[in-house]
Amino acid sequence: MPDTANRTQFILLRGGPRHLERLHPHLGDDPERIAVRHLNGYEHYEATGEYACAGDQELPIFGWIYQTKIAE
Repeated sequence: MPDTANRTQFILLRGGPRHLERLHPHLGDDPERIAVRHLNGYEHYEATGEYACAGDQELPIFGWIYQTKIAE
C-alpha cells in the first residue's frame, strides 16, 4: 500500500478571493475540507464531489464556504 501521508496532490479552488491561486497544492490524504492561509485569516473550502481536467490529471474541485480571521 503506498504511503499517501507525504504525497503532494493538487486541487482546484472555486470561489473565495479573486487573487487567490486556483490551483492549490495539498499534502496528505483526500480531505473533505481544507483551510488555506490568506492574508490575516483562512479561507475554508469543501470538496464538491466534482472533478476538472488539468493537463493529464483529473483534479478534485473544492468550493469556498467561509472565511475566518486569526485572533490577535
